[in-house]
Amino acid sequence: MDGRAQVDDPVHVLTVMTTVSRHVIPLLYASRGWWDVKREHWLPDLERRAPGVAAELRHVLEVSDGPARQAALETLTLRLTGNFVYEDGQSTPLTVT
Repeated sequence: MDGRAQVDDPVHVLTVMTTVSRHVIPLLYASRGWWDVKREHWLPDLERRAPGVAAELRHVLEVSDGPARQAALETLTLRLTGNFVYEDGQSTPLTVT
């Protein structure tokens, strides 16, 4: 959501790169049961393990305009999450005292 809100702002690139490096790729490795590697080795490692993921990551890293970068991030993230549908927790609000 942060990325979508900042898509036309120069800071968008930082939001996307932070999301990729701190969340998406580490979680992708963990969810597949792979040993994590340093970020400098992600592309070569992913090209060997999952060429489609490597191509999507390369696109995120190389695209230069905000809307295309956001679309590339969402494509890559969908591999991990499966969807972007927001679901309210349906919890009952409590009074703060």
